[in-house]
Amino acid sequence: EVGAIVPLRDLKAKWVPYPNILFTIAGKHGQSMHQQLGTADWEQDMDHVLLHQLLWHSSCSVLDLHHDSQNQQLGISLMEWTLDQEGLRDNPLLTRQGRDEIRRLSAASGLRVASVTGDCFMHAPFYKAEGASRRALLADFEAIIAACAELDIACLVMPLVDNGALENERQEQVLCGELKQHQPLLQRARLSVVFESDFAPARLRDFIASFPTEQFGINYDIGNSAALGYDPGEEIEAYGTRIINVH
Repeated sequence: EVGAIVPLRDLKAKWVPYPNILFTIAGKHGQSMHQQLGTADWEQDMDHVLLHQLLWHSSCSVLDLHHDSQNQQLGISLMEWTLDQEGLRDNPLLTRQGRDEIRRLSAASGLRVASVTGDCFMHAPFYKAEGASRRALLADFEAIIAACAELDIACLVMPLVDNGALENERQEQVLCGELKQHQPLLQRARLSVVFESDFAPARLRDFIASFPTEQFGINYDIGNSAALGYDPGEEIEAYGTRIINVH
């Protein structure tokens, strides 16, 4: 169960036969880590792990979705896709052939792509670019919206952390202005942008309050919050009604 503290031996007994499964687990200092079981040194000194999230290995071919019997046996029906900036336009989500294959394999496996994490926005933030570079990145954003609409994906995570963190008022103004300008496009796509942020609870509450509730919300990342030392009760009280997605 997600959020549970699980004996590592029990986790391995059930999941090692499925090599393309990743776990997001809590590290010793609260950081989240994506790991495969039976493949890394991290297991040696750990008896229990805090299970945050179950992911399908984002680096695997889309053809790995064909394990329909495994999906059904494990009770997995939803997955979150990841988009990196490197090779973005070659990602199956961004190609006609890739989307056709995703639809076919989702129908066969019963595993639906319900949300997308746009790590590309963190790798190359349009709100930190200028001129032609910003226009090109916004064109990528619009292509992602169109692809999500075609596959009935409802949630697009925009990480405002690490390289994507907002560093000044100008960047925040550009981000807010461009996203609000794209709200009609998001609305037609039936897609919500959800922010993953390193802001403190009150700051994040004030930030999300400036966006309409219809197309914008919060991605609550348990590992990030733990690493930053935030109080979950304070966070939920501050902006709990705007949480749409959880990592």
